[in-house]
Amino acid sequence: MLEKGDLVSIVIPAYNTEKYIKPMIESLKAQTYRNLQVIFVDDGSCDGTAEIIKEYQREDHRVEYYYQKNQGVSIARNNGLKRVKGKKLFFFDSDDTFENDLIESCVNFAIAQSVDAVLYGYADKVLGKKENEHVFELHGSFRDDQIAKEVIPSFLGHSYEDVNEWLKGKRGLRAGKEHTALWRIMLDVETIKKNNLQFDASLSLGEDTKFINTYLLFAESIGVQERTLYYLTIREGSANVTSNGNPILMTRNKIKLIDARKQIDSMAIKGGVNTNEFWQGTLIFSAVQLALRLSHNSKASSKENYAVYVEYLNNPDVQKAVKNYPPVVAVKALPFYMLKWHMGKLLFHLCKLLPESVMNRF
Repeated sequence: MLEKGDLVSIVIPAYNTEKYIKPMIESLKAQTYRNLQVIFVDDGSCDGTAEIIKEYQREDHRVEYYYQKNQGVSIARNNGLKRVKGKKLFFFDSDDTFENDLIESCVNFAIAQSVDAVLYGYADKVLGKKENEHVFELHGSFRDDQIAKEVIPSFLGHSYEDVNEWLKGKRGLRAGKEHTALWRIMLDVETIKKNNLQFDASLSLGEDTKFINTYLLFAESIGVQERTLYYLTIREGSANVTSNGNPILMTRNKIKLIDARKQIDSMAIKGGVNTNEFWQGTLIFSAVQLALRLSHNSKASSKENYAVYVEYLNNPDVQKAVKNYPPVVAVKALPFYMLKWHMGKLLFHLCKLLPESVMNRF
């Protein structure tokens, strides 16, 4: 059972963030909860990131610095995880900031609610200005079967029904769905170690999704704070911007994520939970999204973009999702009908004619 004053660990992967890491360090220094283990894992930075962290380390005995050759964020997190000594754990990004009482607030909430893990809200920070506050629709505490039935579905993708309700204009596509990001949860270290949880190094998109949903399948209790405590820095070069700005990379990552989701499904079924239905709408929605993005991708030839698109469409799980999709009568549903009618090539080339602003809706 967690007690106030217990050691809390923080793992922070860092790669070439010398321009952005200092505000994050200031957020760490300002934390009102003092018993911390701060673990930086430098993923082969070739700028001044290491020097900035080492300067902080000289000032604060709680800080640990480890270097690895550039191998990606998942391996960096796994290497940090090996060194964790605390009862609770946070994963932060090296270019973000957070409230001074983030850790203390989560510890107090966990004790008050008698829960092992705590979720909290976040907001985007664009050019230093807070935007797009994201607070959980869920609140309170959840235990055992409640987690599987009420919490996990909000972290998964979209069902056919979700997509059709959006096409009919009855709901927003993200309504009731939460961003599966590591930096918005305080995790229980015992749960992680007991179940040997690690990050999938083969994924460069969706590694958070796989880790968090796997964690939740094993979690015994979790609480949801209504406060916004974390601020996500939106900048060029961040992981999300890089992936979204490279449609070919995005497509290949989505294909890899299909297999990762199947692993989650198999674990969930063993626990009596059917998560598969929450991916089917995502697979067919992504087929439309990728047609838009790849057809407008100027960083590769049209032939290469189309070949990657076909690679996604030919995935057996995508084909099954398209085959079983029950389309609705709606103006926006035409692209989905074209997929059903095996007109993926025509959809791809028609998307070229659409203005790029349409992509913002997908």
